[in-house]
Amino acid sequence: MKKMVLNAPQRSVIALHNHASSSVPSMADIKSARKYKYGLIICHNGRIFKYTVSPDFNSRVSDDCDFLFANLEKYLYDASGKDMTILINEKLYMLKKKGIDFEVLK
Repeated sequence: MKKMVLNAPQRSVIALHNHASSSVPSMADIKSARKYKYGLIICHNGRIFKYTVSPDFNSRVSDDCDFLFANLEKYLYDASGKDMTILINEKLYMLKKKGIDFEVLK
C-alpha cells in the first residue's frame, strides 16, 4: 500500500480511514496527505471529515494547526447547547489560510 501511494501520480489518491475515538485529523494524517486528492475520516459516532492539504503545506506550522484542530474538536463536541458555528467556521478559515481545507460532511 505504501509503495502504491508513494508511486502514485500527484493528487490521485483518496485516503479513507477511521478514527475509533471520532477525533478530527491528526497532524500525522495532514502531513501524509499532501499527495492525496483528499482524505476522508469515518468516525464511530457517524461523523465524516474530509480534508485536502495543499502540496506546498509548510509542516513548520504544524503546532499552530494542532492547536486549531484541538479547538475544532472541542467546538464540534461541545455539549453545552451553545451554537458553535461561528467558532467552528473561524477555525476552518484559519486552517484554510495555512493550506488545509477541512470539511465536516456529516
